[in-house]
Amino acid sequence: MTLAESIYKLCKQIPKGKISTYKELGKTLNIKAYQAIGRALKKNPDPENTPCFKIIKSNGEIGGYAGKITGKKIEEKIKRLKSEGIEIKQGKIELSKYLHRFDN
Repeated sequence: MTLAESIYKLCKQIPKGKISTYKELGKTLNIKAYQAIGRALKKNPDPENTPCFKIIKSNGEIGGYAGKITGKKIEEKIKRLKSEGIEIKQGKIELSKYLHRFDN
């Protein structure tokens, strides 16, 4: 399984109403190549079934989506997060409330 496939598999495990971070994905995969994780998510071939919008920065900020950090794609990410009941306050998500940790 490629790194990208492993990342997509983990994204599919995140329950509705939860998020994860680039760092959590890295810890689970035993890598610190967070930029590689971001690149794989940017190239997600099936965003409807692989919910990469649920991956945010480890400081709670929304982060990028589909290779963008502003504009319509970020608005779409925020809309999708909110549609799952995830609250965003001052551009951040409360990790203690919404973070999904993977079983290693």
